[in-house]
Amino acid sequence: MSPAERIADEVQRLILEELSADSGRPRPLYALAINSVEKPLIETVLRRNGGKQRRTALDLGISYNTLRPKMLKHGIKQ
Repeated sequence: MSPAERIADEVQRLILEELSADSGRPRPLYALAINSVEKPLIETVLRRNGGKQRRTALDLGISYNTLRPKMLKHGIKQ
């Protein structure tokens, strides 16, 4: 199992654990998973690229115009 697969398994386990402790109301599992991984991933790649947003977007496989709103959504300032 690759490191990325191990991380994905751990995220899934934590989210399912959180859901099972929930009061029974429906929760958007996809959004929980994405939001738990997206912010730290962007921050890590941004740091690795010395704050260069266009390079970060390229490394993430998204456009700069997609990266900027995601940074704003998560309160990431650079």
